[in-house]
Amino acid sequence: MEDKKLFLIGEVAKMFHISMGTLRHYEQAGLLTPEYTDPDTGYRYYGTRQFELLNTIRYLRVLDFPLAQIKTFLDNRDTDVIEEKLVHQKEVIARKQKELELISRKIDHRLEQLRAVSSDAAAIAVVAGPGTGKTKTLTDRIAHLISGCGVKPSEITAVTFTNQAAKEMRERLEQRLGGKRAVSGMTIGTFHAICLRQLEDVRLIGEAEALAQAAQVLARLGESRTPRQFLQSVSRRKNGFSPEDAGIGEEALAAYQEALAAEGVLDFDDLLLRALEQGPRDSRPFSYLLVDEFQ
Repeated sequence: MEDKKLFLIGEVAKMFHISMGTLRHYEQAGLLTPEYTDPDTGYRYYGTRQFELLNTIRYLRVLDFPLAQIKTFLDNRDTDVIEEKLVHQKEVIARKQKELELISRKIDHRLEQLRAVSSDAAAIAVVAGPGTGKTKTLTDRIAHLISGCGVKPSEITAVTFTNQAAKEMRERLEQRLGGKRAVSGMTIGTFHAICLRQLEDVRLIGEAEALAQAAQVLARLGESRTPRQFLQSVSRRKNGFSPEDAGIGEEALAAYQEALAAEGVLDFDDLLLRALEQGPRDSRPFSYLLVDEFQ
């Protein structure tokens, strides 16, 4: 061994704040070779040349370079290779940043949902995209109200966008709360289904019948648009649009309503409006109203 300052592997590990295992791993990967290995003891010694290599390795590891790419760089020491590797690594980091941002947003959504489950606020809105767990959050909140707050199932009304969603929500709650009896008093359904239960002796017009009535009104008024377009305009008018924006005059709307009244039926928009005007059939208010997929 030449007479120059050398350091044992343990001393080097302390100086660079890395483990001896990491140094041995770098040796096995071909990144680092001891300046001298004692043939009698097997002790490995490092010098300034290895220190320079370790500084380079640590820098590239901070940039998240894989060991194989670091070895390629150390073997070539070519500026073109360096530029290529750095550009590639920058692209890798950009992709990872996007992945982390997505994960961060998902965590934020989940935290919002967890807070919504146990919140004591009078009104809560969970705004999130499809498939992010809004329905599960609503189901968890109902379970929390019953199991954690002592709310009676009969005081809870849950509104869904489709009948299938209402069925699935009821099944989930039955599994969570111990069977059908546990949720039998709860009101779960679509806006239309709940309103239909609130009204008595109501008959809804079917799609084919509504199209036929619309066709008769159009023929009587001499309008040339299709019955489906006419019904869309009727619905827009009943949902608050002006006659101009809805695309239907008061005479046409009145003629259609007279046709419905003559048949003793309501359309789906009238069902909601009638229930709103009439109010609950009994004196029991909706103490806890939870709406899924509000539109």
